[in-house]
Amino acid sequence: MNPLPITLLFTRVPELAERIGGALSTTARVLRADSVEVLERLLGRHDPALVLADLRDGERGLAVLELMHRWPASLFIVLGDHRSEPARQAREAGGFAIAPLDPEIGYLQQLVERALETLSLRGELERFRSQAAVDRSAPSLLPSDAAAPPRRSAAPLWHLSLAMRNIEDLDALFTRIVEGISAAMLLSRVGVFARVREVGAYRLVAGAGCLDETRTAIYEPGDWLVVWMSRQAHLISRSLLAHLHHPEEIRQLTRALDIMGAEAIAPFFARGRLYGWLFVGRRATGAPFTYADLEELSVLAGHVAIIIDNAHLYDEAVRQRALAETLLRSLPTGVVAAGPDGTIQWCNEEAARILGQPPDRLIGRPAEAAGVRLADSLRRALAGEEVAGAEWGEPSAAHRVFVTTRRLAADSGAGHGAVALLEDRTAALRMVQRVEEAERAAFWSDLAAAMSHEIRNPLTAIKTFAQLLPERQADPDFHQQFRRVVEEEIGRLEQIVAAIHAFAHPPQRHLGPVDPTQVLHAALARARARVQAPGAHIELCAAPDAPSIEGDADALAEALAHLIVNALESVPEPARLHVVVAAGRASHGGADHLMLMVRDNGPGIADSVRDRIFSPFGTTKARGLGLGLPIVRRIVLDHAGRLQVDSCEQGTRVTMLIPVSPPPEARCSLVNPANGATPQSPAAEDRQA
Repeated sequence: MNPLPITLLFTRVPELAERIGGALSTTARVLRADSVEVLERLLGRHDPALVLADLRDGERGLAVLELMHRWPASLFIVLGDHRSEPARQAREAGGFAIAPLDPEIGYLQQLVERALETLSLRGELERFRSQAAVDRSAPSLLPSDAAAPPRRSAAPLWHLSLAMRNIEDLDALFTRIVEGISAAMLLSRVGVFARVREVGAYRLVAGAGCLDETRTAIYEPGDWLVVWMSRQAHLISRSLLAHLHHPEEIRQLTRALDIMGAEAIAPFFARGRLYGWLFVGRRATGAPFTYADLEELSVLAGHVAIIIDNAHLYDEAVRQRALAETLLRSLPTGVVAAGPDGTIQWCNEEAARILGQPPDRLIGRPAEAAGVRLADSLRRALAGEEVAGAEWGEPSAAHRVFVTTRRLAADSGAGHGAVALLEDRTAALRMVQRVEEAERAAFWSDLAAAMSHEIRNPLTAIKTFAQLLPERQADPDFHQQFRRVVEEEIGRLEQIVAAIHAFAHPPQRHLGPVDPTQVLHAALARARARVQAPGAHIELCAAPDAPSIEGDADALAEALAHLIVNALESVPEPARLHVVVAAGRASHGGADHLMLMVRDNGPGIADSVRDRIFSPFGTTKARGLGLGLPIVRRIVLDHAGRLQVDSCEQGTRVTMLIPVSPPPEARCSLVNPANGATPQSPAAEDRQA
């Protein structure tokens, strides 16, 4: 494992040293010097080295500038304002770059990596030069003026820093980069190949003085030149081609240089990927490229990579933000976002519509501008309180709004604000009201039709006997028959009234321990008292593991009795009827339930009436109002249970599932008297349940 390269940091500010040391922990081994004397001793040990220097400390900063002249082989990155006097002097002294005191971690890491690569390239070129001096038979790797690497100017980096001031337009950015490098290095030809949005082929994105062949050249990711630069990751120069050993490699690189009309090509990388390359032609002055020029070009390529990577990141952030804002604006849900101080920072058009205020009157103002209730929810969420969804009305806008508020926090726990989601339920509420009104109208219509049918029959009988009474007044047998019919029909009318009253005014439920076995026997006794089915075989099955529950035993026995009566009346010939009444344990939704079941071997429920078997007055019998099964369902819902019906030609099975531990609201419904005297439709009962 190779050790990390040494980087020297000169600063007297512990916080700055800690921040930079943490940012470069995986890039370099940082040695701190808090005085000029310590820095000079470290340079004596590690020269050539990379130095990060904070020059804000008056005379000590000037002393560091003197060290830049005394240690020319080392590279200095100045930390501070690029407009300050120390920064200007550092540029004149040949400083490598100027970075802000609080740089972005990614920018600082890439800047240090490029500086360390430059030091490595310098060392490699020095070794080649030394070898060429020893072996005179080998051609010189460097131009004749490269015996002693001169100090280079920071002007090209200064031009690139100007290009970074506006990165919104990628095309304009590439053009400014080319213009800056061309002006700083006095080049007759310069260009940049890159991939737009980091995908597709490499094309010429900006150039000055380029050949027509260069402008039409396209390099795919799998082309030889792209693969070679991705693997080798170093500068290509005509002066270095003679020292390559593979003829095919020399031929391909020479062809690439000819296509671009270039003297050198410098690839640039970011985040481990080849972004593109910078190529340069001859100098406008005709002077050859020196050691310092090649070094400078390599450094420039690294800075171009940083600029382009930042531009891509900015472009991606802009596109993602535009997409997010478009999605939020198009949501049918209102969104209001508040900062940590409770100031509204964003809201979409739906939220503004619900709140009855335009966005410009909300954004930038305290949360109270959106209403007291919403402000209370947002501020409670900012304080870390869990705010559940709440429904409230806004009288000024005549809205019924459901609000959910959440605190926005990073993984570290730091709060970024809070967001409120507003759902306008006005239209849904009005629709529910219209449906309930329609169901209520249908209920009373069915009730009127059923009562008309049921009451007409006994009244017809009574009326007929009353009309015959004057003619047969002296007939004692007629008197006896008249009395019997009138009593029976009046009793029938009383039963109809009692059934309707029981459905409209269910008895008060009372909690208590329920023994499943006793419920089965009580239900069977009630059913036999209501219907005669001679020869019918009824089987009671109470499983040993049937759980005891808390509920209304009398109501459950009544519900089970209605089911047994229906089973006994399902077959015209009771002798062949077999009914099973069972109790046991069942699991539903991960919770234990008491299962009460009635199964018969009758013909099943016809498809034409299956959808309305639990609707009031939906009976298929010649006599009766059809209130038995609706009463069963009401009792099951009162116990927070479920009712399941399975029917086929071989029989019908009706199962009641009653939870062993009902929710608190179910217990309340069992001990409170019924609300009002007006019956509700089945759908309304389901919504309440």
